[in-house]
Amino acid sequence: MIKYHELPPNAGRVINSLRDSGYNFNTAVADVIDNSIAADADVVRVFGVCDVHDGSIRVVISDNGYGMTLDELCNALTYGSDERKDVHSLGKYGLGLKTASTSQCRKVSLISRKSGSSEANKLVLDIDHAAKTKRWEYIEDEPSRLELRYLEAAAGRGSGTAVIWENCDRILGRNYKNPGGQTQQNAFKRKLDSLRFHLSMVFGRFLDQSDKRAKNVRIFINSDELRPYDPFAKDFNTDLCYKGRLDVSYEDDPDEVSAVTAAAYVVPARDELKSMSEIEGVFPKGINPDNMQGIYVYRENRLIHWGDWCGIYKNEFHYRLCRVELSFDADLDDLFNVDFQKSKVSLDSEVESWLKSDVLPLARQRADARYRKGVVEDATRPTNPIHSRSNTTISKMEKSDKGRKFHVDRLAGDKRRIRSAKGRSFIEIIPRESYSDNRVNIRLVETLPEAALWRSGLFNDEGATRTYVEINTSHPFYQRAMYACKGNTNALRCLDYLLWSLAQAEYATKDQESLSNYYDMISEVSRTLRMLAGDLPEDES
Repeated sequence: MIKYHELPPNAGRVINSLRDSGYNFNTAVADVIDNSIAADADVVRVFGVCDVHDGSIRVVISDNGYGMTLDELCNALTYGSDERKDVHSLGKYGLGLKTASTSQCRKVSLISRKSGSSEANKLVLDIDHAAKTKRWEYIEDEPSRLELRYLEAAAGRGSGTAVIWENCDRILGRNYKNPGGQTQQNAFKRKLDSLRFHLSMVFGRFLDQSDKRAKNVRIFINSDELRPYDPFAKDFNTDLCYKGRLDVSYEDDPDEVSAVTAAAYVVPARDELKSMSEIEGVFPKGINPDNMQGIYVYRENRLIHWGDWCGIYKNEFHYRLCRVELSFDADLDDLFNVDFQKSKVSLDSEVESWLKSDVLPLARQRADARYRKGVVEDATRPTNPIHSRSNTTISKMEKSDKGRKFHVDRLAGDKRRIRSAKGRSFIEIIPRESYSDNRVNIRLVETLPEAALWRSGLFNDEGATRTYVEINTSHPFYQRAMYACKGNTNALRCLDYLLWSLAQAEYATKDQESLSNYYDMISEVSRTLRMLAGDLPEDES
């Protein structure tokens, strides 16, 4: 005789294990906002507060969507909730609200008012309670006056929902000696600043009132309304290299077809932009420019993946200007293997072949050319003003120090032989930077091969051969050292003089046999300083 046994899992253990599903603060908040948009909200307010007395953090996401009854709240807090009727909803597996919230906190409260109702309902998922009882037991309670104010901030007296995170033990990821003090407040402020950018880009199509592909939604963080961020910089001198679609049919129904659309862009190089606001419009502050290249994948107009080439290519600095917009709707979820966080995708072979043959070739070619043109032109620009005195002092010293002259013989092709005053010589390929009219010794660049901190070079100045050093401004040691030296021009000059002296000494002492030793030395010093940089103060502004 067949018998069926229901085997409910231990609630506490399951919830705790699912906390480690791969969310971070930004992606967790975005996943909750997905539910707000799915509930037809057009106003979403995010509140983040760090208590000055005990350092406790509360995060609230409230909206003016259609709201929920108590039974619907119970379904919303159920792991694997009922499937939505709208297949094009931003929600997918019925897990996001719970796993996203508990990835950051130990207590989640839902406050909701259904359209036409004057009363708000409250249901609580408390991990500590679940761990103690081992049961899938949720707590019904009366909303507090503060909780109702959070709800009404977005919904007024109408329908809507507020998701409240308390006992937030994972947002900052550490304990502070002075809970609620300035150090913790600054750390939480940086979290909110990062969240602003993330939401501005992820929900850019919804925030852009002129973009007709998605419904308009207003999102606020505390009192600030978010503006859309366009990673393709279409308001600037961006080059559209491809725009088209791929029609995909289903194996079980060949007559049913859905479209994957793509547009490939080459954004302006940094040196083409006129102001800091324009630069940050293309290269956001705090994000490595190399991580802005690649394929931006949109599902139902919501950005779900960005920052790489989806396994087709590796990120390389000379393709950092190439950005590709790839869009599909929920009908093609299986084709893209969308995970339950809606943050990871893998490309179907047909889509990958289309990208490699039609979408990417011209864009990558133009991005490479535009980047390399910018590198050459950037070398002709004046150096950063904070290094002007260093350049003046070094230039005077070079011109007066007759014992440190180099003799340069131009060879066939792009090669030259360097002979130092010590009689040592070697042959090198002439770097393109040497062809520029730039006559400064300290040169700032955004990146260097092998992530080196510095690179040496020679340039001609009215018949005299002089030494320059390129300093990698994206290297952590440079960034931390600049912050530590902030306002101290003497300390900044010490850093300039040290790196330039290393560059000058390299050309004065190396020969053909020791070339590789110098490259290895620079690589090793750069690697070591990258690790030691973690012990230097970080800019907390």
